[in-house]
Amino acid sequence: MRSLINHWEPPRRNLRHAAWLVALVLAVVAIQSDSPSQAWPLHLAAAVVFAVGTVLPGLLRWPCLALLLVLYPLFWIGSRLLPVLARLSQKWLAPLNRLLARVALSQPSGVEATSLRPTSSKGESAGHSPTV
Repeated sequence: MRSLINHWEPPRRNLRHAAWLVALVLAVVAIQSDSPSQAWPLHLAAAVVFAVGTVLPGLLRWPCLALLLVLYPLFWIGSRLLPVLARLSQKWLAPLNRLLARVALSQPSGVEATSLRPTSSKGESAGHSPTV
């Protein structure tokens, strides 16, 4: 059986990027938090992860590997389910695509697509003065 982790010694650059990503997620969650009593520990954790990941990324090697081991089953299940879901969605969406194509072909050729720009009642573009 193959090893779950390809790099037991991940490069410092990868560890640094992973720390920055975790710090960003923690900061966004802290900003979205409603109460300040819940937000400040997340801000503190984001700051610590960012600082340690930037200055000493080697310290994050084992937590990063542990996270990969925990998330590996989810990635494995997802990689097995995505092709199956793609085939099922193609099978289910094919009748809808045929219906939409039939409706699009049944429109008269003189009918234009609706414009996203609003027009005034005189037929002029909104916000533009008529040229004289």
